[in-house]
Amino acid sequence: MIEKMEFKSDFDSAKWYNKRFSEFGAFETSEKYNLLMLEWLGIKEKTDKKLLDVGCGGGFFLKQAEKFLNCTGIDFSKEALLQAKKNCNSKLVLGSASNLPFKNNSFDFVVCLGSLEHFIEIEKSLKEMNRVLKKNGKINLFVPNSEFILFKLNPVTAHQPNERFASLKEWEKLIGKYLEIESVHKFTHNPIGKLIPKNFTYSFSFICRGCVRSELLL
Repeated sequence: MIEKMEFKSDFDSAKWYNKRFSEFGAFETSEKYNLLMLEWLGIKEKTDKKLLDVGCGGGFFLKQAEKFLNCTGIDFSKEALLQAKKNCNSKLVLGSASNLPFKNNSFDFVVCLGSLEHFIEIEKSLKEMNRVLKKNGKINLFVPNSEFILFKLNPVTAHQPNERFASLKEWEKLIGKYLEIESVHKFTHNPIGKLIPKNFTYSFSFICRGCVRSELLL
């Protein structure tokens, strides 16, 4: 795993993100991407089930997801949530992924799309997402691949202070400690990417079930 960890506390990290969101706005994900993330969770029609978006940013995924589900977004950046409020009608909460302010078994679905690799306490955050997920619920974790073929030619990062890039096997080992991995989808930004083997794709979407191992409940 490739790691670059500049900040050691959520307070310092949130200050950086507040400044970034204030100056540059939120990164907007496409409708096609948002629908794909929902599809991989098996969501294709409107229900009364609940979804939590951890690290919701500017709320663009929530804008799409709330057409199908009862949605909540959480982010530790106040500035991100101010922008999300303009983009979606979901419930928005200021808080940390490593200490989610929700009761056990609160959500049918949890997503963390392009944020997990930036969390300071990544393992504690995985444990927390498992805790708030209902029995038989599903989680979608979207993470970058350190073995992406173009990264090998020209290493590029998201230019954020805390970043992690890992291979398929490394992500499987880490995520599998806290969640039951059901399937792994490869993701690329263009049709040509479909020809690239999964191990060398741009990113992975891990679809997981909650884990009920007793040690995770402590």
